[in-house]
Amino acid sequence: MVGYAVHCAPHTIYHWIYQRQVDFQPSQLFDHGKRHKRRQDLRSRYNQAVGTSIEIRSESANRRTEKGHLEMDTVRGGRGSKAAVLTIVDRVTRLMATTKLENLSQNAVLKGFARLMVDFPGPVRSVTVDHGKEFSCDQALTKRYRIPVYFCHAYHPNERGTNERFNRELRYYFPKGTQFDQV
Repeated sequence: MVGYAVHCAPHTIYHWIYQRQVDFQPSQLFDHGKRHKRRQDLRSRYNQAVGTSIEIRSESANRRTEKGHLEMDTVRGGRGSKAAVLTIVDRVTRLMATTKLENLSQNAVLKGFARLMVDFPGPVRSVTVDHGKEFSCDQALTKRYRIPVYFCHAYHPNERGTNERFNRELRYYFPKGTQFDQV
C-alpha cells in the first residue's frame, strides 16, 4: 500500500466516508451515533435586549450638555459574598453616589436606587445601564420615577465610561475579593 499526502479539510474526509469513497465504515467513527448536547452560553441568555437601546438616547445625554443623565452599575463582592455596591454617576457633573446592596436582585437594585434618589440633587432625566440581570427592572424604574432607562450594547462598557472609571476608583479602596457583607 502506498500512502499519499493529501491536504484537505476534516469536513471533506467525513464527506468521503459517508459517500463510501474510502474503505472505511461510518460506524467505525469515534462519535458515530452519539448525540451531542448543544452548550448554551449562560451570558447570552441575559444579554437579550429587553429595554430601550442607547442608540435612541437624547443628544443632550450623548453630548453631556444637560445635568440629570445618569449611568448606573453594580460592583460585585468577593466569592461567597452576596452583597454588592450600586453606583450612579451624573454624566455632566461627574457626581457619584453609592449604596450597599444586600444582593444582586432586581428588588435590591430598586431599593438602592430609591435610597440614592433621596439625596441626589436635581431632576433625573435618564439612566443608562448594562445588560446585567439585576437591571431587568427597567420597567419598574420607568414606571415609578417616570424616567427612561437605556441599555448600552452588550460588551461595550465604554458607552458608560464615566461610571466604569469611578468603579475602578472604588476598587482602589475595595479591591477585588472584598466581602461587602462585612463593609
